[in-house]
This record gives sequence, structure tokens and C-alpha cells, in this order.
Amino acid sequence: RVKPIFGFVDKNKLKDNSIVVDDIIDEEIHFIKIDIDGLDLNALKSCEKIIRKYKPKLIVELSEASFAEHNIHYSETIKYLKNENYKIYELGENIIPFNRKLKYKEVINIFATYKK
Repeated sequence: RVKPIFGFVDKNKLKDNSIVVDDIIDEEIHFIKIDIDGLDLNALKSCEKIIRKYKPKLIVELSEASFAEHNIHYSETIKYLKNENYKIYELGENIIPFNRKLKYKEVINIFATYKK
């Protein structure tokens, strides 16, 4: 079932049209895809209860420019996922463990899966 919801994803509800995913989804989630141009950490924190309860697989787009554009360094997203006990892989021609810095203005997708 797909239900589009429009607004600004932010656990702290800093804007009037802020959405906290944990407040609107009350069912088991197995997969989350996040591609919101640098505000990925906000989206993940908005799903914190879902992530901790169901440990879904994640695909997240990371941007090296997220700090310049939103004051959120992509490494904070990586740190958050590792603190939640996720293994992180870079998606590309091959799926490889992610353990590098992004190049200037580079954008990549990562895949994260919970360590059992």
C-alpha cells in the first residue's frame, strides 16, 4: 500500500508542515528508501521508533553537499546508522562496505541492514 504524504520530515517539528513518520505509520515496515537531498538524518530520526522496533532495510541517498546546503554532514547519517547497529554498504556497480569520504559534491546511495 502506498500513500503519498507531503511535508517537511523533522522529528523536532520545527516547521508548520513538519511530518514525524513515527506519528503517522503504525504498521510493520521492512524497507525504507530516503532521497530528500541532504536532510536524510532528519528523516531517519523521524522514523526512529520504526527503525528500533522493526529494523528495516534502508536505502539512503547521501550527498557531500549536505553540510553546505543544510548544515548536516553526511557522516552524521553514517554515525547514526552505526549507532543503531546497522552495517552500511555503498551501492554502485558492486555492493561494497562503505568506509570512505565522499568526493566534492558527490552523491551516492547506501544500503543499510541491521546487524543480527
